[in-house]
Amino acid sequence: MRSSRVASTSRGVIAAVATVIVMFWAAACAGGPQPPGRTSGPTSSATSASTSTSGPSTRVILAPTSAAAPISDEELRVWIATLPEGPMPDVPTLSGHSGSYVLVEHGLRVAVPADTLELFGMRTPLGLVAWLLTADQANGYTDDYFVSYLVLLDQSGQLKPITHTLMGGAATDPSGRYVAWLEAGVRESDPHTVRVVDLTTLREVTHFAEPAWSTVFGWVDSGILIVKSGGFSVRSLDGRETSHPEPLVAAAADRVLLRDAGCLRVVDLRTGFQTPLFGCTVQRSLTAGQGAGNPGTGTESVEPFVALSRDGQWMIVDGLSVAVDTLTVRGRLMPAGIQRQHPVFFPLDATRLWGKIKNDMSQTYVALVCDLPAARCERTPEPFLGDLW
Repeated sequence: MRSSRVASTSRGVIAAVATVIVMFWAAACAGGPQPPGRTSGPTSSATSASTSTSGPSTRVILAPTSAAAPISDEELRVWIATLPEGPMPDVPTLSGHSGSYVLVEHGLRVAVPADTLELFGMRTPLGLVAWLLTADQANGYTDDYFVSYLVLLDQSGQLKPITHTLMGGAATDPSGRYVAWLEAGVRESDPHTVRVVDLTTLREVTHFAEPAWSTVFGWVDSGILIVKSGGFSVRSLDGRETSHPEPLVAAAADRVLLRDAGCLRVVDLRTGFQTPLFGCTVQRSLTAGQGAGNPGTGTESVEPFVALSRDGQWMIVDGLSVAVDTLTVRGRLMPAGIQRQHPVFFPLDATRLWGKIKNDMSQTYVALVCDLPAARCERTPEPFLGDLW
């Protein structure tokens, strides 16, 4: 699935939709990406025994719950210093200065509109579909909606406009032929419209109404994922729709990561396969001064950081590399409790994720490429502005 979900600068944008924001951008011009997810991790003593490995592990099953405390800023810096360094990943970026950004993609450098704030790129056989956010949130809309440009940078270097409107998410289909986006109503409470354009002709092929506060989350083999109040739906181009009551966290291939009764579960939309529950939210005791806006003692809910690979076979769960079908732990990628440090990851190819950990408060930043089957992360140069969906 390819989708675009926002999670930096003026963020909050498509918080539910984005490691997404599902996730997915096509690597060799086909397939599909989407956004990141979250979890807070693990562990039973059995799981923790396996987490120091970086190669093949024994068959350790992921523990369903964990009360791992978020790591401190100093622990984050110490961990970053231990990472091996790798090359800059091949991702589209914005270069230059605010008001005069240039889109850089596969050797092409093309000027984008002056009010562009942030880029989410979706690669297709026809070129790069770029979702360019501006800072404009018309009529007091929430962070799920930004006035945006949707453009196609074709292989000849031409930037072809698709739309310029108040949008709540965008995604390309797994074949890379179509792009869908949500066009928001005049007011936030108005019904919205999802529009689909054929990238070969740049003509609209269909559209359908969606209720207020909906967003386009991504596009998997079964159809367009649309988040709405009370869950999400899957829409096919012929108008068929299936509804699901669970909150959608991430998606890849034809699999969705759902929140179910305070825990997480991966479901295959085509086969009906479901994993057991894992990544359950726990209550952790706080001491004075811990937790945002919490001057005294109490408790906080701890949810694990989760991100899904593009092929739907691997995921990061609170810093562990985990095989989805069996929930077996391959090894540890990053410290447990990483969710406090605001990780955001996007599929780079079938089994590697590219992401950022950006703690603005402590001014600590790192860009990573993580190979999930190998249970290994490398530190990479961080592009100025750029994300894959």
